[in-house]
Amino acid sequence: MHQDNFVAYEYLNQTVSTAMQNTYVDGYANFGWQLQERKAGTRGVALVFKRDRAIAHKAELNRLQKTFDQQMARVTRLERTKRTGAQVVGLSVGIIGAAFMAGSVFAWEAALVVLSIILAVPGFLAWGTAYLAFRWWQGHQAQKVDPLIDDQYVAIAETSKAAFALLR
Repeated sequence: MHQDNFVAYEYLNQTVSTAMQNTYVDGYANFGWQLQERKAGTRGVALVFKRDRAIAHKAELNRLQKTFDQQMARVTRLERTKRTGAQVVGLSVGIIGAAFMAGSVFAWEAALVVLSIILAVPGFLAWGTAYLAFRWWQGHQAQKVDPLIDDQYVAIAETSKAAFALLR
């Protein structure tokens, strides 16, 4: 049996967040990778790609792919900053509320009812506003970070466009 169409493949496994999986699949297609499998896991989605080992301009494609990966990592970090800062603010407000409530309980146990009520009010207010503080900080950070994320997506598109041009 004679085969003139032998193809050797190289494989790439990439674990990405569920929210970013389609961006990675679309992006890697521009570097000659073909999606073979998606596996959902506890730490995200495992994507398995393959491409022809004898692809033209492989060194340049690999360099552009490394740039693409760095740009995607920046987007992921920027997205995380919106959530992380907001979590710190929300938890801090909640902990302050817990401290007031602890003081209120200690005052109650010491039969200082008026002081207990005075400490309980800001405690309940802090607990009630913790989520609002979280949402406010998340929106505040989003206003600052979203333009940076958009800039990264523009850079990702340019990198992918350059890689796609090499495949043609």
